Amino acid sequence: MAGKPGKSGPKPGNKNALRHGARIDVRRLVVGELPRPMVACKREARGYRRELEGEVLLAQGLATVEELLAAGRSTKAWELITGRINSDGHHTINAAVQQTIAIAINRWLLRNRFEKMTVADIRACNKEMREAAKDRARIVRTLELNIPPEQIKLETYIIEAENNNEHHPSH
Repeated sequence: MAGKPGKSGPKPGNKNALRHGARIDVRRLVVGELPRPMVACKREARGYRRELEGEVLLAQGLATVEELLAAGRSTKAWELITGRINSDGHHTINAAVQQTIAIAINRWLLRNRFEKMTVADIRACNKEMREAAKDRARIVRTLELNIPPEQIKLETYIIEAENNNEHHPSH
């Protein structure tokens, strides 16, 4: 150890280690991470996030189906596309994913720890799953994914199509 005992190191009350994580035990469970046995819960949440991000991108006209399909499983390509979603959208998606994780964890508990659970534990899990599902539905509604597209008159559509053909002749 370098320095003199009691003379070196941070002064009492210094919170630098908290801000920078200098004294964090590396064996800890990272916030947002799940234990290994719950890897299926993590996969479910990631899948739900991608699906919801895709729906938001399509609903807001920020991406086409072709772009989403082309991004496929490429994390970098997906991150480039989802970067088009504003921060409010990302926060809303995160909140919905958190509810999905809560549902998945409770489902995991019911599947894997059922024999050791009391009736009160089982009821609590079921109640938390119902509440999380309601909260998730409420959160997703704020994304306004079910708003029908703006109606366009057939005449207007035909005129626009003809104008586009004039600017982009096929041969």
